[in-house]
Amino acid sequence: TITLPFPSVGATENLMMAAVLAEGETILENAAMEPEIDDLADFLIAHGVNIEGAGTSRIVIQGTTTDKLKPTKSYRVIGDRMEAATYIIA
Repeated sequence: TITLPFPSVGATENLMMAAVLAEGETILENAAMEPEIDDLADFLIAHGVNIEGAGTSRIVIQGTTTDKLKPTKSYRVIGDRMEAATYIIA
């Protein structure tokens, strides 16, 4: 179990990716709840990872039993909110 001192998108994403290949179950408490976290979870799920709670402050990830993820033919990443805002401001 890892409890973040404050919700952070970058920290949550990095911990999710590390947990995928870690042994056993990883629980992230006080995780970020932005759409990017949901999208990363959907991407990892498409590759065969068992993730529950994406979009909430508690994410549970079951580590894979192999050192590789299952391949997927394609995945469409969501648009970047920060890039869109930058274009609007410009």
